[in-house]
Amino acid sequence: MATIAWTDEARRWLEDIFEYIAADNPHADARTVQEIYERAQVLATFPEIGHRYVASSRNVRILLYGHYRIAYLVKDDGNIDVLGVPRFARCHEVSTLMAHNRVIDSDTSQAPLPALARACHRGCRVAK
Repeated sequence: MATIAWTDEARRWLEDIFEYIAADNPHADARTVQEIYERAQVLATFPEIGHRYVASSRNVRILLYGHYRIAYLVKDDGNIDVLGVPRFARCHEVSTLMAHNRVIDSDTSQAPLPALARACHRGCRVAK
Protein backbone atom coordinates (compact mmCIF):
# COMPACT_ATOMS: atom_id res chain seq x y z
CA MET A 1 0.00 0.00 0.00
CA ALA A 2 1.29 3.46 -0.92
CA THR A 3 1.99 6.18 1.60
CA ILE A 4 0.26 9.50 0.89
CA ALA A 5 2.15 12.70 1.74
CA TRP A 6 0.55 16.12 1.43
CA THR A 7 3.07 18.78 0.43
CA ASP A 8 3.05 22.04 2.37
CA GLU A 9 1.50 23.69 -0.65
CA ALA A 10 -1.29 21.13 -0.88
CA ARG A 11 -2.07 21.74 2.79
CA ARG A 12 -2.22 25.49 2.11
CA TRP A 13 -4.72 24.83 -0.69
CA LEU A 14 -6.90 22.91 1.75
CA GLU A 15 -6.67 25.79 4.23
CA ASP A 16 -7.70 28.23 1.49
CA ILE A 17 -10.64 26.01 0.54
CA PHE A 18 -11.69 25.82 4.21
CA GLU A 19 -11.52 29.61 4.66
CA TYR A 20 -13.38 30.32 1.45
CA ILE A 21 -16.23 27.92 2.20
CA ALA A 22 -16.41 29.09 5.83
CA ALA A 23 -17.19 32.62 4.64
CA ASP A 24 -20.37 31.40 2.92
CA ASN A 25 -21.30 28.21 4.76
CA PRO A 26 -19.55 27.54 8.08
CA HIS A 27 -21.30 24.17 8.37
CA ALA A 28 -19.76 22.89 5.14
CA ASP A 29 -16.15 24.08 5.49
CA ALA A 30 -14.64 21.22 7.51
CA ARG A 31 -16.87 18.66 5.81
CA THR A 32 -15.64 19.66 2.34
CA VAL A 33 -11.97 19.56 3.31
CA GLN A 34 -12.50 16.22 5.07
CA GLU A 35 -14.21 14.81 1.97
CA ILE A 36 -11.31 15.95 -0.26
CA TYR A 37 -8.88 14.30 2.16
CA GLU A 38 -10.95 11.11 2.27
CA ARG A 39 -11.20 11.01 -1.53
CA ALA A 40 -7.40 11.12 -1.73
CA GLN A 41 -7.11 8.09 0.58
CA VAL A 42 -8.14 5.82 -2.31
CA LEU A 43 -4.66 6.54 -3.72
CA ALA A 44 -3.05 4.39 -1.03
CA THR A 45 -4.66 1.32 -2.57
CA PHE A 46 -5.10 2.49 -6.17
CA PRO A 47 -2.33 5.03 -6.88
CA GLU A 48 -2.96 5.15 -10.62
CA ILE A 49 -6.73 5.66 -10.42
CA GLY A 50 -6.47 9.31 -11.48
CA HIS A 51 -6.18 10.54 -15.04
CA ARG A 52 -2.60 10.68 -16.31
CA TYR A 53 -1.33 14.20 -16.93
CA VAL A 54 0.36 13.55 -20.28
CA ALA A 55 2.24 16.86 -20.45
CA SER A 56 4.52 15.56 -17.70
CA SER A 57 7.22 12.97 -18.22
CA ARG A 58 6.68 12.02 -14.57
CA ASN A 59 3.74 10.01 -13.29
CA VAL A 60 1.60 13.03 -12.44
CA ARG A 61 -2.10 12.29 -12.15
CA ILE A 62 -5.35 14.09 -11.45
CA LEU A 63 -8.10 12.70 -9.22
CA LEU A 64 -11.42 14.51 -9.43
CA TYR A 65 -13.56 15.37 -6.45
CA GLY A 66 -16.55 17.65 -7.02
CA HIS A 67 -15.28 21.01 -8.24
CA TYR A 68 -11.70 20.17 -7.32
CA ARG A 69 -8.77 18.36 -8.89
CA ILE A 70 -6.40 16.56 -6.58
CA ALA A 71 -3.06 16.78 -8.41
CA TYR A 72 -0.57 14.16 -7.28
CA LEU A 73 2.69 12.50 -8.18
CA VAL A 74 3.20 8.75 -8.03
CA LYS A 75 6.88 8.50 -7.10
CA ASP A 76 9.25 5.80 -8.30
CA ASP A 77 8.91 3.98 -4.95
CA GLY A 78 5.11 3.86 -5.42
CA ASN A 79 4.34 6.44 -2.74
CA ILE A 80 2.18 9.50 -3.41
CA ASP A 81 2.86 13.23 -3.06
CA VAL A 82 -0.29 15.35 -3.26
CA LEU A 83 0.80 18.53 -5.04
CA GLY A 84 -2.27 20.74 -4.87
CA VAL A 85 -6.05 20.93 -5.02
CA PRO A 86 -7.07 23.51 -7.64
CA ARG A 87 -10.69 24.25 -8.33
CA PHE A 88 -11.81 22.59 -11.54
CA ALA A 89 -14.05 25.35 -12.90
CA ARG A 90 -11.34 27.95 -13.35
CA CYS A 91 -8.07 26.24 -12.57
CA HIS A 92 -7.97 24.02 -15.62
CA GLU A 93 -4.31 24.71 -16.40
CA VAL A 94 -2.65 21.92 -14.46
CA SER A 95 0.49 22.64 -16.47
CA THR A 96 0.98 25.77 -14.34
CA LEU A 97 0.76 23.68 -11.20
CA MET A 98 3.22 21.12 -12.54
CA ALA A 99 5.66 23.63 -14.00
CA HIS A 100 5.87 25.61 -10.80
CA ASN A 101 6.43 22.40 -8.85
CA ARG A 102 9.09 21.48 -11.40
CA VAL A 103 7.53 18.02 -11.50
CA ILE A 104 7.93 17.80 -15.25
CA ASP A 105 11.72 17.75 -15.23
CA SER A 106 12.97 17.09 -11.71
CA ASP A 107 12.20 15.39 -8.42
CA THR A 108 10.28 17.86 -6.26
CA SER A 109 8.44 15.82 -3.69
CA GLN A 110 8.75 18.65 -1.16
CA ALA A 111 8.84 21.71 -3.45
CA PRO A 112 5.99 24.14 -2.72
CA LEU A 113 4.14 26.03 -5.40
CA PRO A 114 5.06 29.68 -5.70
CA ALA A 115 2.49 32.43 -5.34
CA LEU A 116 1.80 32.51 -9.08
CA ALA A 117 0.27 29.05 -9.12
CA ARG A 118 -1.70 29.75 -5.95
CA ALA A 119 -3.11 32.88 -7.57
CA CYS A 120 -5.17 30.64 -9.84
CA HIS A 121 -7.01 29.23 -6.84
CA ARG A 122 -7.42 32.66 -5.28
CA GLY A 123 -8.79 33.91 -8.59
CA CYS A 124 -11.38 31.15 -8.44
CA ARG A 125 -12.35 32.26 -4.96
CA VAL A 126 -13.02 35.79 -6.15
CA ALA A 127 -14.94 34.66 -9.20
CA LYS A 128 -17.21 32.15 -7.47
